[in-house]
Amino acid sequence: QMAQHGWDYYYGYLDHTRGEGYYPTFLFENEQIVMIEGNTRVDCGRGYPYETESETLYKERWNMEGKKVYSPDLFIEKTRNFMHECKDTPFFLMYSTQLPAPVSVPAIDPEVAKNNQLTPIEKEYASMMKILDSHVGIILSELQELGLEENTLVVFASDNGHAIYYLQEDRIAKPFRNMKTGERFDGSYNKYYSDKAGDIFNGNMGLAGLKGSNLNGGINIPLIFYWKGKLKNRVCEEIVSNYDFLPTMADFLGIKPETKKDGISFLPALMKGRKLPKERIVVIASDEGPAIIVNDGWKLRYYNKQKKYELYDIRKDPEEKYDVILRFPEKAEELKKRLSEECNGDIKNGTIY
Repeated sequence: QMAQHGWDYYYGYLDHTRGEGYYPTFLFENEQIVMIEGNTRVDCGRGYPYETESETLYKERWNMEGKKVYSPDLFIEKTRNFMHECKDTPFFLMYSTQLPAPVSVPAIDPEVAKNNQLTPIEKEYASMMKILDSHVGIILSELQELGLEENTLVVFASDNGHAIYYLQEDRIAKPFRNMKTGERFDGSYNKYYSDKAGDIFNGNMGLAGLKGSNLNGGINIPLIFYWKGKLKNRVCEEIVSNYDFLPTMADFLGIKPETKKDGISFLPALMKGRKLPKERIVVIASDEGPAIIVNDGWKLRYYNKQKKYELYDIRKDPEEKYDVILRFPEKAEELKKRLSEECNGDIKNGTIY
């Protein structure tokens, strides 16, 4: 299956459900099933990411019967082996970690354990983040040890904005609401913000919305490029999307795609700090509806639940606190037309579910 998608080597899960468990009974290595000795849970020890914490769930997570081998440990070891095996030839490595969701960790990090501000499940989540951080460090250290640091482009990215996997009553709970006033967030007039919701980790860095939303907190992700000796330390303010990766990497390798792609190459911005065209747009589909973002800072979102459009100037208002659609009706109409075109004439095409 993975070979048909162009991969020379693959190790991992082949379905999303089992991939939410950290103690698989087996994994796939290319076309072979590899049994994991000591793991006997049919559900791979799968957690309950969207249920409110309870004593029952806590005990189930820490019932380690049939949970001997932690999958992230397997994946980072295979990653190290792959790098050593391919060190003398050009290679592309994609390390897609499960961490940090749903919450499941074999032990609490000693440093995290000392933090009295965190509840037990928050300590588990923080410990998983520490593991992820250490795994990134292992990959970078391996590149240095193998003498590949100056000849390898490293990219760190994510697939969506912040999500809450440590729901707790009187802390942060569904339906999401302002924990001080009790008022529910409605996704428009009263948006989700970490500080109001009680998220101690401030996972969306003060932005509005969560995973699944077309607000900035649901779609903004970290995007970090590292290439020792080739890339300068700087912050790029240009608006790019994950679908820009293909044309950017093709440009990087000097390959011209045979067919037109949705994205554009941001290689000039990456390598030389150049500006992308102001009129460049990024289009987002989400559970809540589509949104269109222009590189000059304008953003138009359609909110399905209330059947309404909202307009923001995210250069000045990245938190999306001020809907300015009534102040700039012409800009709103211009972006409505462009968004409709991107949705093939039907705004419903911009909704995922």
